[in-house]
Amino acid sequence: MKTLLIKLLLVTVLLTMPVALYAAGGTVTGKITDSSTSESLPGANVTVKGTSLGAASGLNGVYSISGVPSGAQTLVVSFIGYKPLEEDVTVPDGGKVSVNFVLESEVIIGKEISILADRAQERKTPVA
Repeated sequence: MKTLLIKLLLVTVLLTMPVALYAAGGTVTGKITDSSTSESLPGANVTVKGTSLGAASGLNGVYSISGVPSGAQTLVVSFIGYKPLEEDVTVPDGGKVSVNFVLESEVIIGKEISILADRAQERKTPVA
């Protein structure tokens, strides 16, 4: 009976450990908008520099990243057609911090592109 209790306790600890590790740190939330129109930017990417943590903003421009290590972190925001931004933030352990971003549009100038094509000769099929 005693060994069964020990095994049960061990299984419980092992199953709850990932949850405890995930809950460590804090949550970063905020909204991403356009500087000239103040409209939300859905699909903008927000990442925590030096980690694999990140999120994309929703239809309303809001993002949320959970499990961010506590302490000083750098957030990086990118969106096609806009200048990327970096923002330093202090994440409280077990707490929440809100960081809003206002992105400025950026003109992307590319090189000239030439498209060449040949039209295949039409085949004449005999009518039977």
